[in-house]
Amino acid sequence: MNNSPFYAKNWLKNEAQTVTTPVVNRDVFTTTSTNNFCPSELFPNFTPAFKTSIPSGLEFNPASFLTPGWTGESLKSKTYLRFENLFEKICDDVKNQFLSNQFNRTLQIQIYQEFVSFLAEQSLNFHAIDGHQKFWNEVKLEKSEYDQTLAHFIHAYAQRVAIIYFLKLRFISKIALENNQKLETKNFFNPTSLITSIFKKGGSTELRSKALETNIYSWYRPEHHLADELAKLSEISTEITISEIIKKTSEQSQQFKNENHYSHTLSHRNFGLFLNSLIINYPTWLHCANHHQLPTAVNGAQCGLEIISTKYTGDYLECIANSHWLAQNNNKEIKWKQIICPDFKGNDFSTGLYLKLFNELQFITFLVDVAKIQQHPLISFLSNVSKDSLINRKTKNQVQPSFLEDTQDTQSSYDRVVLNISNTPKNNPYFHIYHQINTESESLKDGGKMIVMSNKNLFIPSQKEKIDQLLQTLNFEGMFELEDVKGKGEVPNYIFIFSKKNHSSSNNIGLCFRINAELSTFQKFSTITDELQSFYRKNLFNVPVIYRKDFANNFSLEFYQDAVIDGRLVHSSNKDQNKITHPSFFKNLLNSTFSLDLFFNIYPVETLDAYMGNGALDIGELAPHTPKFPYLLLIDGRSNKIKLEISSATTLQAKIQECGITQCEYFGLRPKIPNLNINLLREFFQSQLGHEIIELTFMGQMKKAKAKISSLLVPKLLAQHKEAPVHVTEAFKYFSVPANEINNDSAKNICQHLTASQILLMTIYKNYPNAVLSVLAYLKHNTQEALSKSSLDTNDLHNIFASQEFRNSLPKLKLKPLLEQNEQIFIDFCQKDKSMLDRNLTMIKTSEHVIQGQVLNGLEFFSGEECVVKIFGPNLLMKFLNYLLQFVMNKPVSYILKSLLVPEHSALSQQLNLVKNSRNELIKLHDKVSQLFSQLLNQSISLD
Repeated sequence: MNNSPFYAKNWLKNEAQTVTTPVVNRDVFTTTSTNNFCPSELFPNFTPAFKTSIPSGLEFNPASFLTPGWTGESLKSKTYLRFENLFEKICDDVKNQFLSNQFNRTLQIQIYQEFVSFLAEQSLNFHAIDGHQKFWNEVKLEKSEYDQTLAHFIHAYAQRVAIIYFLKLRFISKIALENNQKLETKNFFNPTSLITSIFKKGGSTELRSKALETNIYSWYRPEHHLADELAKLSEISTEITISEIIKKTSEQSQQFKNENHYSHTLSHRNFGLFLNSLIINYPTWLHCANHHQLPTAVNGAQCGLEIISTKYTGDYLECIANSHWLAQNNNKEIKWKQIICPDFKGNDFSTGLYLKLFNELQFITFLVDVAKIQQHPLISFLSNVSKDSLINRKTKNQVQPSFLEDTQDTQSSYDRVVLNISNTPKNNPYFHIYHQINTESESLKDGGKMIVMSNKNLFIPSQKEKIDQLLQTLNFEGMFELEDVKGKGEVPNYIFIFSKKNHSSSNNIGLCFRINAELSTFQKFSTITDELQSFYRKNLFNVPVIYRKDFANNFSLEFYQDAVIDGRLVHSSNKDQNKITHPSFFKNLLNSTFSLDLFFNIYPVETLDAYMGNGALDIGELAPHTPKFPYLLLIDGRSNKIKLEISSATTLQAKIQECGITQCEYFGLRPKIPNLNINLLREFFQSQLGHEIIELTFMGQMKKAKAKISSLLVPKLLAQHKEAPVHVTEAFKYFSVPANEINNDSAKNICQHLTASQILLMTIYKNYPNAVLSVLAYLKHNTQEALSKSSLDTNDLHNIFASQEFRNSLPKLKLKPLLEQNEQIFIDFCQKDKSMLDRNLTMIKTSEHVIQGQVLNGLEFFSGEECVVKIFGPNLLMKFLNYLLQFVMNKPVSYILKSLLVPEHSALSQQLNLVKNSRNELIKLHDKVSQLFSQLLNQSISLD
C-alpha cells in the first residue's frame, strides 16, 4: 500500500474526467447520400464548453465533480456579494433623487406611464390616480393610502435606473480595460458623456443604440460622495457575469409579481445554444437541402460579418434573454461568420422598454469581448456592427440605404423572429396564438424565418380556416416535437419554423423532427442540439425520407417530411398506430425495411429522345439482345397522388405514349437479389402501406426523383426467398385459381374459404411470409383480371347491356315480339300515311308521358325530321330498347317493329341484378385479398 499522505484535493485531481457526450448505440439512415461534403465551418458548434481539467493549484472545481457542465453560476460569489452591497447604495441614491422630484413635465408623464404599466402587470387599477399630476401628488404625500404600492413601484423603478447606469459604467470600464486606460472620477458620474466622446455622434465611429439616447432611465447622475463606491463598482463590473446581473434584477422583480414568471430551463445555457442553432444552423441546412449547394458567403456592409437581425418576443422573455447571453458567451471564442443582433421586445412592464435597453447595453458590452477574442479593431468594430444592425433592421428587402437617410422612424424588419407562446388564455387559446403569429409576421423580412414556440399543436382540423389564412403569408418550413422530452421544464412541446413568403416562394411541406428523451438533468438537453447538428452534416443535400437514431439514456431522434393539407399535417396529426409516423410503428418500420437501391440497380431512362425519335433508346450495354434492365419503373405524377408501377422494359414505348413525359419519369431496374418476386413489389406499391411510404417519400413533388426512388423504403421480407414445404403449398391450392375460372360462384366460395383460413394463413405467414404473400398477390392479380374482363360499372346501364355476362344471359329470357299483344308496351303511330313506316330510322329521342295517370318513359322514332312512332313502357325496358336500337339505325321502321323481340320487364330487372351481384362478389374478393395483404405487411412491421 502506498504510504504517501493523502489529501482530498489529490483525490479530486486523480478522479477528474473529461465530460463526453452520450454514446450512440444505433443509427439507422434511409438514404445512401454521396458527395455530402460539409465544410467544418458551415455549421457553428453549439455544444456547452465544459471545463475538463483541474486548474493549477489543485483548487476544488465543482464543474468536474458534481453536475456535469455546471460551473456554479447559481452560487453567490464574493464578487457578486460585493456588487450586491454597492448596488444597493446606488439604488438608495436613485430613490432619494426620485423623491426630490426635479423632473420636467415630459419625464413626469413618462414615469407615470411606467407606473400604469406596473399596475397593469399586477392586475391593479387605482381609479383615483388617473393622471400624472395626481400620481406625483401621491408621491409627495407623507402618508398616502397607496403607500405600499407606490413604495414597490419606486423601488422597482429605482432599481431599473440603477441597473441601466451600472451597465453603462460596465461598458466604459470594459473599453478602458481593453485599451489599458484608467477611468477618471468624472467618468463615473456621467458614463454617457465618455461614450459619446469615444463614439462621436454623426462621425464615422458613431455607436447607434437607443440605450444611449435620452429615455426615462437615463436622467440619473450619482452624488459626489459616492465616488469611492463608484470606483469599486467599476472594478467589479468587468468581473461580474451577465447571469449574476440578471439574477439580481430578477430576484427584485419577482417580489412584485403575483406568480413566478421565471423559468430555470428557458434561462439555461443549453436552451440558448439550442435556440441559436435554430437561428443559425437550421436555415443553413434548409438552404442546402432546397438548393443542393452551399450558401453564398454574405458579409456585413462594414463589420465583415453576416448580420442576422433577430427579434425576441412573447412569454418568459427575461429568461430567454438570459439563455441567449449564456449561449453567446459560451461561443464567443469560436471564429464567427455570422453575428446575431438581438432585439428583445415586449409590451408589458417586465418586458417593455427596460428589457430592450438592458439587452442593448449588454450587446455592445459583449461586442467588446468579441472584438478582443476575434481580433477586430475595437472602436470601429462596435460602430460598424451597430450601424450594420440598424441598416439591416430598417431594410425590408436587403437594399443598402443611404447613411443620410432617416431610418429611426421606419418600422423594423428582421431576418429572424423568435416568438414564445407558453401561456395561453383558457378561452379561445388558438385565437390568441394565431393572432400573435400574424402580428409578428409583419415584422419579418421576405424569406426571413419565424420560430414559434408553443405548448399547443397549431395544425389541428378545428383551426383549418386560421391555418389557411396563416399560410397565405407564411411558408411552413419545419416542426420540432418535444412533447415526449421528460424533464424539459417550461420548454414548449412544439417549435414551428415558418418563413415569410415572397413572390416566388410557396411551400407547405415541412421537415419534422420528433424527439424522445428522459432528462435526468437539463444539462443533457445539449444532446438534442448535438444530434441535430450531426443530422444536418450527414444529410447536407439529400434529405432522407425518414430517419431514426437511438442513443444513450433513452434518447431518440426521428425525422420525416410532412405536408399541410386542409389545415392539418397529414402524418403528424394521425394517431393511428398502423400509420407509419406513429412513434412505435415508425421505429419498427426502420428496423424492418431496406431502401429500394438495395433491391435493384436503378438506371435513369432518357425518354425524351426515345419519344421524339431523335435517337435510339439506350437499354443495352453490349447489344440490343442483352438488355441493361429487364424491368421498367414508372413514376406517375399526373394525379394529386404519385403512383409507382413496375412493368416489363419492353413496355417502355407504350407507357410513354400512354402516360407522356411531362409529368412522369421512367427508370430501368435490374434486380440485385436472385429470385426476387417482382409481383410482390407490384402489390406492395398498391398496398396502403406502400401508398403511405410513396406519399411520404415524394410529398407530391417529382423533383429529385432518382434520389427519392433510391431511398424508398421496402419491407425486408420481400427480399427473402424461402421455399415453403409441399404440405404448405398444398394448403394454398384452393387460392391458385386461374383468372378465367373466377366467376360469380367461385368468387363467393373463395372469399368464404379465405375468411375461414385466415388464422391458418397468419400462422404459416410467421415462418413463410413470402410464400403467403405470393399466393395472395397471385389471387389478387387473377381477381383483378377477371374484373377487367367484365369491366362493368354497375351505375352505367349501357356498360352492363354491352357486357358479355349480360349478353350470355339473354337467351335464357322469354322474349316477345314488339307488335304482338304486349301489355307492358304502348305504341302510338304518329303518321296516318302508312308509307312513312317504310322510311329508315335516323334518330331516337327519349321522352316522358302520363298515360291513364301513370308516368311512362318513351322512345320517339324519327325519320329525318318526322316522328313516325312513339313507344311507351317501363323505364328499364325503354333503356334496354334504346340500347338495342343503336345497332339497327338506318333500317326501315316497319322492319324494326316486326323483327324486334323484347323480354319481360320483371325478367330483365332480375337478370340485371344477377349481373350486378356477379361483379359485386368479384369486388368483395378483390377487397378481401387486398386488405389481408396489407394487414400481413403491417403485422410484420408492428411485431418486428
